[in-house]
Amino acid sequence: MGRYVLEDLVAETAGSQLWRGSDSALARPVGIRLLPLTDPRAPAMRKAAKAAAKVHDRRIAQVLDVFDDDEQLAVIVEWVSGRPWSELAVATDSDAESVTVAYELARAVQAAHEFGVTHGRIRPASVIISDTSEVRLRGLGVDAALHGVAPGSDARAADLHAIGATLFLGLTGTWPDPQPNAPTIDGCPVVGPVGHRLPSPSEVRAGVPKSLSELSSACLLADYRPPTRKRIPDVDHAVTALARAVERATGSYPTDEQVPQNNRTDRAIRLVASIVIIGITLAGAVLLAGSLMSDESAEPVEAAAEPTPSAEATESTGIGVAPLPIAN
Repeated sequence: MGRYVLEDLVAETAGSQLWRGSDSALARPVGIRLLPLTDPRAPAMRKAAKAAAKVHDRRIAQVLDVFDDDEQLAVIVEWVSGRPWSELAVATDSDAESVTVAYELARAVQAAHEFGVTHGRIRPASVIISDTSEVRLRGLGVDAALHGVAPGSDARAADLHAIGATLFLGLTGTWPDPQPNAPTIDGCPVVGPVGHRLPSPSEVRAGVPKSLSELSSACLLADYRPPTRKRIPDVDHAVTALARAVERATGSYPTDEQVPQNNRTDRAIRLVASIVIIGITLAGAVLLAGSLMSDESAEPVEAAAEPTPSAEATESTGIGVAPLPIAN
């Protein structure tokens, strides 16, 4: 496979293989997903992987390469060392940790949606807590191409549902699934619908804060939401609501200095415009100073009025611009 070396077979499911491998050119570990080119899902997986490769966000395991090799489609992804949320959530009793993980997942999904890319099949093990305690999302686009969108058939709605389900898992140690009698998912106990709706987290475990229970339920698929006063329509609203919940739980509002890819051009333009304004203002000040000095040499004056800085010059122009990513 050229620069990529297969090392350990991690999983073999649904006709595809996931290997842990290495990139010999850059001396780094990578994940290698293989699917026979004869598989009818190969074109969809190739398209999904190439779309996912355009998404750059530190919370998403990056797709690094996509190519055909020895009658197989190979998708090379960043290898994330850590533990899946499915393992950690069952043992946690921290509401602050649970809402923070859900918020970070929501930001990852938001970044993908800004590029027009969906995940479509986020499960408990799709969310990794890295060895450096970062929340990372894996399987963007590719998992849905292999296994189908779930739950439901709308990938965006499924992503929003998964954000609520991820918070649900942290609050209760169980994963909500609209399918009745669903088996255990990624080692997590599953809570199915009661009647025609999923229970809220506070109905599953005593002591869950009402605000977090309602927030989780408000993200679930509309047909299965328990009664609540709140309805969250999309991922952007979920990010805002979760950010406020993180602030309430931790005392600190989450911040992110990373500039979304499609906003970087606008930020750069504003920076250039600010520099031009500063230059014009300084040039004007120099001319004004020269004029005052000329007048002073010709005729003494009792007092020179201090020039009033322009509105543009008094505005803050400190705009941080994140570096553009290097294309793979």
